[in-house]
Amino acid sequence: MKSKLFLILIPIIILSLPCLELYQTTNQNNKIELRCPPCGCNMDHKVFTDIDVCPTCKMKLVEVNHGVNAKIDKHISWIFMTNILGKLYDKLIYPIFVLGIIISLLLIFRNPKTEAINTYFFLIILIIGLYAFKNQLFGVKNGLSSSYKSIFTPISFITALGPLIYFYIQKILSPQFRVNQKNIYHFLPVVAFFFYYLVLLCSSDVTQSAYMISPFEVRFSHFEQLLTSLGGLIYICLSWRYISRHKKKYPLTDKDIYNWALQFLYGMSLVFMCWLSLISINYFLYDLGVATVSYNLLNISFFLVLVFFFLSIFRKPKFFLALKKHNPNSKSGSRLTEQEIETYISRLNDTMEKDKLYLNINLTIDDLAKSLNTNSKYLSLILNRHLKKKFYEYINEYRIEEAKKLLLDPSKNNLTIEAISKLSGFKSKSTFNSTFKKLNGITPKTFIREKQSNSK
Repeated sequence: MKSKLFLILIPIIILSLPCLELYQTTNQNNKIELRCPPCGCNMDHKVFTDIDVCPTCKMKLVEVNHGVNAKIDKHISWIFMTNILGKLYDKLIYPIFVLGIIISLLLIFRNPKTEAINTYFFLIILIIGLYAFKNQLFGVKNGLSSSYKSIFTPISFITALGPLIYFYIQKILSPQFRVNQKNIYHFLPVVAFFFYYLVLLCSSDVTQSAYMISPFEVRFSHFEQLLTSLGGLIYICLSWRYISRHKKKYPLTDKDIYNWALQFLYGMSLVFMCWLSLISINYFLYDLGVATVSYNLLNISFFLVLVFFFLSIFRKPKFFLALKKHNPNSKSGSRLTEQEIETYISRLNDTMEKDKLYLNINLTIDDLAKSLNTNSKYLSLILNRHLKKKFYEYINEYRIEEAKKLLLDPSKNNLTIEAISKLSGFKSKSTFNSTFKKLNGITPKTFIREKQSNSK
């Protein structure tokens, strides 16, 4: 339900923004007023009428907003300005990005073969850290006013975030999951963007400089971001659906895993929602004129989510550094509380007593598991570990109790032992006799004789 709400609200918000133009006032002087987008340079918000490029940062000027758009701009433009949080960036935010890069690289290459689950998680941290730190590699302070070389550094893998999030959720819930050849197409945009930036990096300074001040560069950068944010929300919706289906099929999965999966998705959902909102504002108010590095709110959201990841790792290092042990499909992966076990067993017993599934001669453990909306492995785990019984031992107990009721029923005196066994759910008379004697210490015939003698 929450994932569907994301997909419904986002298009509504985006499509409603152009309607605000209907309320704008016209320029009384009939002159086009231009200004630099809120990138943080010293010409920011100064009005021009005779030039179309900012003298300081060389950004293409955009029209001055009027009416409702002007009111919106007045309250939100500060979030795009790097100089507002300059000191905080240098001393706190960017050091966290560097720390994320270092930690993720160390842990990814520590033992990648046996730590596949962790690899997905730390790749996500690495990509966020690289992208957020990319524009600082050459000392960029306020977007396009500094060296342009960082823009062409091919370390932007943000389009991989969506697929990695989806695969990570599948991996922590189902460790047997593997990325195969069918999944490779999810990463084709990553490859395309990598070679695009690589070609630009290897081109001449003249080409790079010309490309830097061209409108295409800004729009291409924002296309990469738009593809990432929209795709990320789609993959998150798929992740929510996977969790919902998995929880119905495997209700005994460790709660720690489910809780972490939900917290992880909430955090990444907020990042993508923030990202998409900033792109929308940038498009409708500034014609995509705001430099990528000036997205303060986006960088802060990256910072917060990385801090959250680090705190989670610090609080539960064994959970993250040895997550392969938390296999929800194995016996060692299920750590249920006594109350959870009792609830499950109670539901199992209620189903047997109300629906009398044991009367089905061909009943299998898969059939019973399906009626409980779970998996046969988990049902077997409950029976073997907590009830100390095998499946047919558990079922036959109900069948024998049913047979005893039939044997004690005067209206059934005309039925043979074999007929009673069939009505109780047994396939053969011999199995019925042996099971009856095992559970009651006497054969069905002896049980009948004792019943008749007691009645006399």
